[in-house]
Amino acid sequence: QTCCRRKQLHCDGSVELVPDADVYGDSMFVFGGYTGDLNSPANLRNLNDLFEFRFQSCQWIEWTTSNSQLSRRPRVLPPGRSAHGAAVYDDQMWIFAGYDGNKRLNDMWRVPLQRGDSEEACPRWQQVDQSGEHPPTCCNFPVAVARDSMFVFSG
Repeated sequence: QTCCRRKQLHCDGSVELVPDADVYGDSMFVFGGYTGDLNSPANLRNLNDLFEFRFQSCQWIEWTTSNSQLSRRPRVLPPGRSAHGAAVYDDQMWIFAGYDGNKRLNDMWRVPLQRGDSEEACPRWQQVDQSGEHPPTCCNFPVAVARDSMFVFSG
């Protein structure tokens, strides 16, 4: 299998291209993407995983959200996707739009990037209720955060 969005990060300081990765504190976060064989598109699968790379220890950690039976809120995850926009703002990772393997999306999700000490404090994805005029469904586009806004450059 080939991982098409995550590229190897070398601990000697050299970095290969890692699209849709965002730095927060001493870590880099990578959400989703697709995996499979590019020569056989039927085997491609869009993912909704979230990985953290800690620069100091050169360690990858897969984030999971709480699915405890004690939790009163059900576990909700964004649909798997690739070619989405991602940004960090207000201690949270925000993802917008992308492609789920069948159609282009224009939904928005966020997850806090601060970890808690207990299972109940595990981060939870939340779908964002958007208002105003939405950008069209899009994929493979950059986003940028300035002041209190996220700008989507779609063409």
